[in-house]
Amino acid sequence: MKKYLSLLLICAIALPFLASCAVIFPSGVLVQRDYYYQSFDSVVVSSTFNATIIRSASSSISVTADQAIANYLDIHQTGSTLYIGLQPSVSSSSGMELNANITLPYLVSLNVSGASSATANSFSPTTFSANVSGASTAVLAGMSVSQAYLDVSGASTLRSNSSSVGNASVSVSGASTLNIPVAYSASGTVSGASTFIYGANFPNLSGLITTGASSSRPF
Repeated sequence: MKKYLSLLLICAIALPFLASCAVIFPSGVLVQRDYYYQSFDSVVVSSTFNATIIRSASSSISVTADQAIANYLDIHQTGSTLYIGLQPSVSSSSGMELNANITLPYLVSLNVSGASSATANSFSPTTFSANVSGASTAVLAGMSVSQAYLDVSGASTLRSNSSSVGNASVSVSGASTLNIPVAYSASGTVSGASTFIYGANFPNLSGLITTGASSSRPF
């Protein structure tokens, strides 16, 4: 009797949480929505989105999504940060189209999570931070950064495409990969079977700690 009552209690507690998250399946029909937020310099990408972020004199946001999930988009700005994702009550199934094209004059921070991907093109901030987690991928393309703070975790990848940083403070963990040329110095930690590839300039690594089955190496 006690086991039966315990099972009923567990079901009563769990059911609202299970019912609160719906999985949306693709319809194959795409819709485009434009947003008119301004004065943001940080971007957060989540919920399996694929984002392309390009330097431009003006800001714009265009999202292409499968019609089945279009009403569940969560695109908003808080302070100087633009958020690209889905409402917490839904998740997308495999094959769902979720693309965002973003332009802005300055980018100082990029956060990519939830099996998402993002490419940032042609920015040159003095200080830049990136956080990539949850089996996500970020690419820094044609960027030149003086000081970078780079955090990569949860089987994620952050890599360079013709980009470099002067000095880097890094945290690479959870079987992740950071691949970006560093000109002068790199400090921080590389752990949990992760890899940090720091280019061919042989920067000062005296402040870098690499542990376990992880590695830090040049190209």
